[in-house]
Amino acid sequence: MKIQIYSASKKIYESDEVRYASLPGEDGTIGVLEDHEPIISTLGVGEIKISENGTDKYIAVLGGFVQIAKNEIFVLADEAQLEDDAVLREIEEAIERTQKQLDQDLPPQELIRLEKEIKYHKLRKEIGNN
Repeated sequence: MKIQIYSASKKIYESDEVRYASLPGEDGTIGVLEDHEPIISTLGVGEIKISENGTDKYIAVLGGFVQIAKNEIFVLADEAQLEDDAVLREIEEAIERTQKQLDQDLPPQELIRLEKEIKYHKLRKEIGNN
């Protein structure tokens, strides 16, 4: 299968050798093997796991969309981070900044957004430590 993963600003990952992929759907994990039924779905905060050539790659995502059709997986993520690109210091600073914002008096929808952001940065840190 083929997979393409993009964030709003750049291509994150592309491969034609995918045997299996799992993606963090809003309502649970989406597992994809060859000849998967066509779907379009939203993504939540989590990690994409890509199995190819006997190895696994992990990509942290902060929401987005996935389209699966004709043995092709196309992901447009709000934000995404490949494990190889993870810079731990930058991630820790992002977590600290976001946690400080949580201490402010904010509307509920902003608190939810910030909590998702913290979860995403912690996932980036975890993937970077693999």
